[in-house]
Amino acid sequence: MNKSLPVLLIENALLLPSLELRMDFDSNLNKHLFSLSEGYYGSNILVVSCKLNKNKKIDTNKLPKVGVVGVIKLNLAMPNGKTKIVIEGLRRVKITEYIETDVLEAGIEEFEHNEPTNEEKAYLRVLYNHLEKYMHYSNLNEEFFNSAINITDLNDFIDFVAANLPFDNKIKAKYINDLSSVDRAEELISDIEEDIAIAEIESEIDDKLQVELEKSQKDFVLREKIRLIKEELGDIKDKDSEIDCFR
Repeated sequence: MNKSLPVLLIENALLLPSLELRMDFDSNLNKHLFSLSEGYYGSNILVVSCKLNKNKKIDTNKLPKVGVVGVIKLNLAMPNGKTKIVIEGLRRVKITEYIETDVLEAGIEEFEHNEPTNEEKAYLRVLYNHLEKYMHYSNLNEEFFNSAINITDLNDFIDFVAANLPFDNKIKAKYINDLSSVDRAEELISDIEEDIAIAEIESEIDDKLQVELEKSQKDFVLREKIRLIKEELGDIKDKDSEIDCFR
């Protein structure tokens, strides 16, 4: 089903499905955009991450062809004149066209959720295994892992996992903008493998440092024992010398 939504363009920030975007805005245009969303679109809004040039008119032909539909959870006017906005990410959608009116709107098309192909099932299985290995090097909890492996749609799995992994926004942006589920899967596999490799190197470094620390601590304790023994032996010799003087 095709429909249109008002578009919020953001830079140096990202909204992914199941995550929240929290930002402050001060432009009247954005404030009008939020009011329009709440008044006519059920608080739904299309969030598109891109590079912005405030001194130039937006070239809609260069804007991304994928965005994230979100719902405005908070629209609060602040005493300083800014508006605090909280948007919850719902799902990725294709952008069929950009429409320039008093605000920027976009025609959107939902991604199809067909029965997974054998190729997609294979990628899902590989991702399950990679994620299980990754859990040993991360602070992610078991609840996250159990939720992830119960997802049977490849795109939904990637959306959920990418939103929760500690990757920076430049990496996560790839998972929004790519249309191909297989390409997205390969990117996620590559990023997880790279993070695991780095984590393994960090673990090796920590182990070496721990061994060196334990060795230096043992050396310190040994030196202290030797010093105390020498001091004690010195005291004994001094006392023996005093006794000899009284004989």
